[in-house]
Amino acid sequence: MERLPLDLLRAGIETGHERGLRVTVHTTQQAAARQALAAGADGLEHGVTVVPLTDHSLIDLMLERGITYTPTLWIDDVHPDARDNLQKVAEAGVDVALGSDTFSGRGLFGANTLEEAELMVAAGMTPTQVLAAGTIGAARQCVRPDLGTVAPGKRADLLVLNADPTADIGSLRDLSMVILNGELAVDKR
Repeated sequence: MERLPLDLLRAGIETGHERGLRVTVHTTQQAAARQALAAGADGLEHGVTVVPLTDHSLIDLMLERGITYTPTLWIDDVHPDARDNLQKVAEAGVDVALGSDTFSGRGLFGANTLEEAELMVAAGMTPTQVLAAGTIGAARQCVRPDLGTVAPGKRADLLVLNADPTADIGSLRDLSMVILNGELAVDKR
């Protein structure tokens, strides 16, 4: 993958910001992540996966700037450092979003999300942290204040499960109902 020169990357990010968008940059290495943050990116898609994350000042910068780290382990789990790096940023308190990056060709929409959630727990995040990454973390990164929490004035999008996903993230696969914008969309009771 070819990286854009810093001036072009910065111009693209600034254009997104002028339109009120948060901008996420695909990265896999520390140098690419640092360049993306230097250019003003709001999030790192894939984060740092192909090398160990050893630059603690990069983690500090992510925290300082409210950067979202979206690991997409289901794609990058073949790299031995991907899980450890996610654990490092999560333990440091960096905002993590659960993203599927499904368009890459492998897998199916939804199924990739379930696999991603399980891999994030395998990487050391708690099920509660992963659920937050898939709800409020993803809503924050997508600038969707109407999503991510259950509260008056928000969309009523809910998964109703047959078991507790905070005890076992695999319970996300045991679906009972789906409610979309307050309407019953799937009923498996």
